Amino acid sequence: MLNILTNRHDQSKIGSLVVEVITEENHEYKNDVTMYPVEAGFEITDHVHRNPEEYTMTGIISDTPLPQNTGNLTEFIKGMGENRTQVALEKLLSIVGRTLPKQEKNLGVEERGLTTTDTLITPERTESPKIIDIVSGLRIYTNMICTSLSIPRNSTTGRSLRFSASFRKIYTIESNIISIDKTDDLNGKAPRVDNQAPKTKDTGVQTTSQPKSALASIWDGIRGR
Repeated sequence: MLNILTNRHDQSKIGSLVVEVITEENHEYKNDVTMYPVEAGFEITDHVHRNPEEYTMTGIISDTPLPQNTGNLTEFIKGMGENRTQVALEKLLSIVGRTLPKQEKNLGVEERGLTTTDTLITPERTESPKIIDIVSGLRIYTNMICTSLSIPRNSTTGRSLRFSASFRKIYTIESNIISIDKTDDLNGKAPRVDNQAPKTKDTGVQTTSQPKSALASIWDGIRGR
């Protein structure tokens, strides 16, 4: 199944990387359904959560690409090159947030008529995975992150790069932080804590009197109180 036969679009792309042959792809849509058991009868559902879209593909990139169905022989010749698989490998690793360690030969000193050569390996740099768009055989995906990348090799690989990659759609938000300086209204001075406390009023000692009975009121009237 070549993408020049089944692809609805002109070219399949992973970001800016053109994939000339897609041998397999999978479009996955999932929903999580809540299930609650009850004493009698079937389980009940009160919510459905829609999961992000996922896309998995298996592709091939070679140093001698197949001509696209555009009929442009010049573009086909320009696309040929011995380093196409190397460039594709570096782009795939950058999408997943990795880099390819570089190896450089360091010419050593002559010992007993022989020249020693050491290989210097530049450590791998860690980068952030890239949010990319994907042009697949059926549709176009936006805001995708590579969740896994596999590059198998065997005796039949030759001058080509076979890979399998999985992607998931992500949703991002932006937040704004506003800083408010309260000292601007106080001429650069911070408010004092004692000035912010509510004021209290001293009313002295408050006493309460018990109500008198009718007999006590008559006795006070006789006594002239």
